[in-house]
Amino acid sequence: MVNNAGILFGGRFEELSLEMWRRTFDVNFWGVVHGTHAAWSIMQRRGAGHIVNVASIHGILPGIRCSPYTASKFSIVGLGQALRAEGAAHGIRVTTACPGFVRTGLFERHGYWRDLYGAGLERSVPVRFMEPDEVARRILRGVARNKGLLVFPASARILCLLQRISPRLVTSLTTRILRRR
Repeated sequence: MVNNAGILFGGRFEELSLEMWRRTFDVNFWGVVHGTHAAWSIMQRRGAGHIVNVASIHGILPGIRCSPYTASKFSIVGLGQALRAEGAAHGIRVTTACPGFVRTGLFERHGYWRDLYGAGLERSVPVRFMEPDEVARRILRGVARNKGLLVFPASARILCLLQRISPRLVTSLTTRILRRR
């Protein structure tokens, strides 16, 4: 069972309405909870199953100017870890995927990001955008290996390591990228 949905509202914290926060959590977090809830009892009766929750690199790293998205994806990472521990006794496996930037149009669909970067988001962010089929292949490999947490590509894993070693450094790097605009 795969839970994969996400919306993103961009802006500074003070610009984001409570309705934007509610809507983000309704889709990004509660969508995962509802999907998992529907599949869990069936998998539990079978004594087997695998749930994949697609979060984001922003479920581990701070996302600046998209705090509702970041908070919702952090929630999915925490939920996935809790469910993996709980599900093990019932034969239910849980994998949480945290891909880096994926070419889905998520940023481009939102006016804030279009206004900030125009058509040049990929040129402005110094990381490679992955194609959705590459993300799917990586997730399937992780599921086959029963990985609990998948972080990819390598640049995302390096940033996560830096976040653990020096959160201040990662915040500084992210802030510099956004200051260009």
